[in-house]
Amino acid sequence: MKKIICLLAVFIFIPGTYCFAQGVENIDHVVYLIGNTATREINQAHLSSLHAQLEKEKNKFSIFHLGDILQLGQPDKWPNELELFLNLVKDLNDGQIYFTPGDKDWNNAGRGGLKTVRNLEEHIEGMQDELNLFLPSRGCPGPEVVDLSPHLRVIAINTHWWMHPFDIPEAPDADCSNLTKEEFIESLEETIEESVGKNILIIGHHPVISAGVYGGHMNLQKHLFPFADANPGNRIPVPVLGSFYAAYRQNVGTVRDMANANYQEFIDQMSDILSNHPGLVYTSAHDYNMQLLNYEKGFQIISGSINERETTGKETGKVYSTSKYGYARLEYHNNGKIRIGFFEIAENDAVELYSADLFRSACQDGTDQTAPMNSYYIPCMEEEEVKVDHTAPFPSAPVTVSGGSYPARGMKKALLGSLHRNTWEMPVSIPYLNLDTVKNGLTPFALGGGRQTTTLKFRANDGKEYAFRSVDKNLANALPRVFRNTFVALMIKEVTATEYPYGAIIASALMDETDILHARPTLYVLPDHPGLGAFQEPYAGLFGMLEDRPKDPEGQTPGFMGGR
Repeated sequence: MKKIICLLAVFIFIPGTYCFAQGVENIDHVVYLIGNTATREINQAHLSSLHAQLEKEKNKFSIFHLGDILQLGQPDKWPNELELFLNLVKDLNDGQIYFTPGDKDWNNAGRGGLKTVRNLEEHIEGMQDELNLFLPSRGCPGPEVVDLSPHLRVIAINTHWWMHPFDIPEAPDADCSNLTKEEFIESLEETIEESVGKNILIIGHHPVISAGVYGGHMNLQKHLFPFADANPGNRIPVPVLGSFYAAYRQNVGTVRDMANANYQEFIDQMSDILSNHPGLVYTSAHDYNMQLLNYEKGFQIISGSINERETTGKETGKVYSTSKYGYARLEYHNNGKIRIGFFEIAENDAVELYSADLFRSACQDGTDQTAPMNSYYIPCMEEEEVKVDHTAPFPSAPVTVSGGSYPARGMKKALLGSLHRNTWEMPVSIPYLNLDTVKNGLTPFALGGGRQTTTLKFRANDGKEYAFRSVDKNLANALPRVFRNTFVALMIKEVTATEYPYGAIIASALMDETDILHARPTLYVLPDHPGLGAFQEPYAGLFGMLEDRPKDPEGQTPGFMGGR
């Protein structure tokens, strides 16, 4: 049963009579996150406790084991240990389990790692009638997509592929869609872009931020027992050597540590992607604790372990952490709300330690306004026709605005120059974007940008897509996170004044005289109008350019500029 919510009583999106539609809130899908079970024999009592909780689950669910799955050097035990994981969902019709590899699954980041991870995949899928449960496949980097519901997409990446020092899939022998880091990054960006309109959950083994040991937060045990890393049972104290070893891991790092050069490269690239697409959730394992951290306007989740536990330290953005045995649970609601819970496993039971809304629904008033809005899945943006006669008019008179404010006087002007400051601050008369008439009717459906430009995506009645990009820029978002709240961010903002604010308009006019295919931007101001839906409050009054979003052909629908 659906409830019709008409903003301002009679909200209209496009010519006709349309209002927002919102379903009664319920849970669409639940995701359980576990990991880090390769250091010792699996704790069957903890696994039984998790199974007991899954039997009580009333919603469709999926379990993701986020890597470091089975003990190395004991392949004879693999079938029995895998059976323990597969039995978690064996008799539960609403559940499925998936696996993604970690560094220990790549032969502990050693030689022969590719062969080991492929053998593990064959074992897992061979026990499940060759179902594709190991993501990404064949040691490939990914991304690989699995849709858990029509509204929830998981994007799996093979993080250890990025930093493995030995054999990885290579052409021409590898059956992978991407074989270079550049191809992987481009493909991941495209996959995220193509997934707009769904909840997006990115899964991998290695986190991009952590308050744990791999993030450089060395506890006392690491200083006293350095040999325990290779052999968890080794408790021979070597305090001085241990301190040197801890310092090495904090500043140079093994292949598993965030200080490692390859790991840092992975972090930099993932940070760029998460910054480009604010509001994403990235889940991982690796560290032996449960963590929730704010990161790039989204969240980093570390699943913890049912086998091992370690303490955490201080880390920027940390919301919650605990060193207890346990797992994480994500609820995806059909109205766009996303909720997380961390559970401790103890004595054949599971106790909820922490829960919170990660993102609130954009379709409901009265929800927790402290949680950010889910800008990826907004079900109420799907129009539903109702019997009303009135439409809320769009403003017809133009408005006077300026591109941005970049004043400079005295020494600042002498050192940095006049640049295009006068043009940025010059008032111009610009029409409001009329969503009823421009491009024969437009509907906003997702955010974009995130690095320098504020971007809102629109879909026209004919299926074509357009991007509205702010004229003003914020180059500070392109800086590494450590510099964004420093004087460096203030200085780099001045770079914007070196750019002519309306250069894209001029370039488009010049290219009109050539055979070069190009987008044709037009200047508008977004109106303070309910037609913007969930985007009305944050983006009303934004001055920007509306331009085509080039797309490849789909079926019988031609692509950009009629391409087929």
